[in-house]
Amino acid sequence: MPTLAMTRVCCAVMRVGCAPAVVARHDIYVVRVLNRPHPTSVVADTDRAVLLDELKCELEAIYEIQVPLTVHDFLITDRGAISALAVAPPAQTQEVLYLVEEDDGGAAVSLFIDEGVMRHLADDDPRESLHEGNLADFCIALEGVSHFTYLAWRASHDHCVSELELEMQAEVDKFVTSAMLLGRQSASGRVPEDLSQRLFQGAGFLPGLERHRRVRYERANEYAGRFCAGLERRYIRGCEGAAMTRELRRFYRLNQQQKLRHIDVH
Repeated sequence: MPTLAMTRVCCAVMRVGCAPAVVARHDIYVVRVLNRPHPTSVVADTDRAVLLDELKCELEAIYEIQVPLTVHDFLITDRGAISALAVAPPAQTQEVLYLVEEDDGGAAVSLFIDEGVMRHLADDDPRESLHEGNLADFCIALEGVSHFTYLAWRASHDHCVSELELEMQAEVDKFVTSAMLLGRQSASGRVPEDLSQRLFQGAGFLPGLERHRRVRYERANEYAGRFCAGLERRYIRGCEGAAMTRELRRFYRLNQQQKLRHIDVH
C-alpha cells in the first residue's frame, strides 16, 4: 500500500470530505499524517489513470521534486463511490481532493476526477494534441494532479500549505504544463503568445460558491495570471526555457507569503 509517513503536517484542501476531517485555523488546515488512499479510491479503467501519473511525472521533472506515490492509487472517478466520504461534490464539480481523518490519527486521501473528464481525455489525448476541444478537461485533470502533488510534497517536508497557495500553484501548473505540451506539439517549438490571456482572463467560477471561497479563487487566478504573464514576457517570447525553469523551481519552494511578494515585485 502506498505510504508517505510524516508527523504533524499543516495542509489545506479545497473541500473537506467528512467533518471533522481537519481543524480550521485561519484558513489553514491541520492533519497529522498523509499516508494512504481512502478505501474507496478505485478506478475501473487503470489505463485512463495512467495519464494522471504521467502529468505528475511532468510536474516532478519541471520542479525537480520527488513524490513517491502514484495518483491512480488515490483516484476515484465514480461519483457514486464518494458517498462513502459522507459529502459528495455538487453535480457541476468535476475535481475534488478529500482528506478524511481516521481514528489512528492518520488522514486518508482521495482525489475525485469525474469519469466523463477521464473518458474525454482518453479519447482525445492532450499529450498528442492539446487544443480548444480538450483544454478545459485537461486543466481539470491537471488541477487535481497539481493539488495532490503539491500537498504531498509540502507535507513530506513538514511545511504548511494554505488553500490559496494550493489554488495559486495549480493555476501556475496549468499554464506551465500547457505551454510545455504546446511547445512540443508545435512545428516551430513555440508557444502561443496569448496563452496566459486565454487561461486567466475571464475565468469562470461555479455558481453558488461561498463568498470567501470565491474571493480566494479570484485572488489565486489574479496572482497566478500576473506571474504567468511575466513568464511569457521574460522567458517564453525569448525562448529562455532554462532561465524560466530556474525561476519556476525557486517559486515552487516558496511559501504563500513569499509567493505573493515575489509576484508583487516582478
